[in-house]
Amino acid sequence: MSAPPTGLDAFVAGLVAQGIETARHGDLVVYRVEPLVGARAGTSVATGVEASELSGWPTTPPHWIHVPTDLNIPGSQASVLAGWCRYSRPHPGRIDAAPNSAQAWVAHVREFLGHAA
Repeated sequence: MSAPPTGLDAFVAGLVAQGIETARHGDLVVYRVEPLVGARAGTSVATGVEASELSGWPTTPPHWIHVPTDLNIPGSQASVLAGWCRYSRPHPGRIDAAPNSAQAWVAHVREFLGHAA
């Protein structure tokens, strides 16, 4: 039996399996999700993760969530993509223990986006 896929390709495959398209923008893997609560609920929001952070996926989930600067969430730092910022948001648990790691990551990002103004 072969080991489950890991890294960037496994992350992208997990999103695609959920019907979420991805695109590379420089060092970011960008995808769109809809927050379930908050000011942006029901709106498709671009978000991203640095490809370099996905080398250990899913054993080591990404630490940073990247979004366009217009999201207005306090506590940001500059992103590697112009016009974007990033937020330190480590996943609170063992994402590799979830039945579907990519789905657990998307839920984590949706919860974070619920804080956007």
